[in-house]
Amino acid sequence: MNTFGKYVYILLLSQDILILYLFSNIPEVCLISVKPSLVATACIAAARQTLQLCPKWTGILQNVTGYQFMDLLPCVSVLIR
Repeated sequence: MNTFGKYVYILLLSQDILILYLFSNIPEVCLISVKPSLVATACIAAARQTLQLCPKWTGILQNVTGYQFMDLLPCVSVLIR
């Protein structure tokens, strides 16, 4: 499998994990006051962390979302616990 194929495969896995997070963790009361864009981005970061992707947060993800991993860490911690 070429690099692009691996990227697409990992992306699809990330989407499955993201869906699981959305359905199981979003009702957390402590996330109600958090911006929806931050929660959504934290779901992606939590999925990447769960899949043990390295790096956990890339420059591309930072540019696209506008969030650094450190901005997401409190929300990611809630989602992963």
